[in-house]
Amino acid sequence: MKLDKLLSLQRKKYFLKSFFKKANRLIVDFVPLDEITPTYCSESILVEDTKTTTAFTPKEFDKDEKKVETGIFPVKIYALKNGYVTPNSACFLTKNLKAIYFEKWHEDQRDIYVYNSPNLLSHGQSLAKVNNLPKALYDIDAVFFGGTFTGNYYHFLLEIISKAEFLANIPGSADLAVILDISVQQNDNLKTIAEFFLKGYRLQYLNHDQYHGFKTLWFITSPNTTIPNISEGSKYEAQFTKISEKSVRFIREKVLENYDVNKVRIENAEKVFIARKSEFRKYNETELLAVAEKYGFKAVCFEELNIHEQIFLLQNADYIIGPSGAAFTNLIFAKENSKGLIWLGSVWSDFSVFSTLAKFVNFDLYYYRYKSESSDFHENYKIDINIFERQIIQLLSR
Repeated sequence: MKLDKLLSLQRKKYFLKSFFKKANRLIVDFVPLDEITPTYCSESILVEDTKTTTAFTPKEFDKDEKKVETGIFPVKIYALKNGYVTPNSACFLTKNLKAIYFEKWHEDQRDIYVYNSPNLLSHGQSLAKVNNLPKALYDIDAVFFGGTFTGNYYHFLLEIISKAEFLANIPGSADLAVILDISVQQNDNLKTIAEFFLKGYRLQYLNHDQYHGFKTLWFITSPNTTIPNISEGSKYEAQFTKISEKSVRFIREKVLENYDVNKVRIENAEKVFIARKSEFRKYNETELLAVAEKYGFKAVCFEELNIHEQIFLLQNADYIIGPSGAAFTNLIFAKENSKGLIWLGSVWSDFSVFSTLAKFVNFDLYYYRYKSESSDFHENYKIDINIFERQIIQLLSR
């Protein structure tokens, strides 16, 4: 609520400045997409109604997971007009620059949900601050496959490209351009996945440093949703993740249908340790890997593998261990009845993404919940190697 008051004051300031020069920022109304008016939406199509799913909390060796029943948001298709999008955000800015519509993934009025993206700088309950970018107009109809975190494997696969299941529900979809973020084209694996799901469509990769407007832009809401972020000090709840088991089956079948073993240039490993090159959430990987290697685990950097090689590993490995991260999205393609160990800080509370995916594909996933030192979700950390070794022994004895 305080942020809305601050943004309201800034809105007045930016309005006065706009008489003298173009404002670099805009303060706009922040409105859920399902409240969009006919001025900006010519029609909407309900594809799948609200349904119930189950989220599963992390399962530990001495503690069973909990099942949480939660509703999945309906899948709708909106024919948007008179506005702009950036391909690395799931928001629609009106042509008069007065409002931005966003796909709402929360159900209560708590002030903890954060939908920020590179272009959506901040928001309250009713107002948002956005960049006032240059505008480009296209005299075509298109379908939007952008969204928040387009460069993240999990978000791209579960929340964005999964929408391909519903393309045929758009009138004349075969003739539409499909809009994706340029970051997808720049990542070989994401680009390959896009081509798996959008084979035969005309793909158009757009920069996110400007707004793009179309005659009609078809927008499909996500069949799987995870709250983008929550405020520091808040706790993740299992129902913040809503995954459709039907959608997971669609993703698995589509990817495996396009999997090509001839593009695999690595050897099989029965026990895989997911190593990371990233400096993000650094931990004592070298020490843990030395322990894991004693039990036959082989370090693999998934960032160095093509998508076919990643699938190959998951289809053949009996055990997968590693830190929580986007690489665990590959559980969707895992061999049935294989097992795994993932470590996740206590600050993440009931974060249910990978525990739920594992359950849906019959992957036996255990968690080691180390104690977080702060409320920072992305802090660096260190794991006790003796506890870690006991965790591996327990995993291998299952």
